[in-house]
Amino acid sequence: MLSAEAAARARRAARIWSPTTA
Repeated sequence: MLSAEAAARARRAARIWSPTTA
């Protein structure tokens, strides 16, 4: 499912973007 892959990628991106934006 693309949703599962997209969610996994979004989670990894959020991990790097979370501290950057915050």
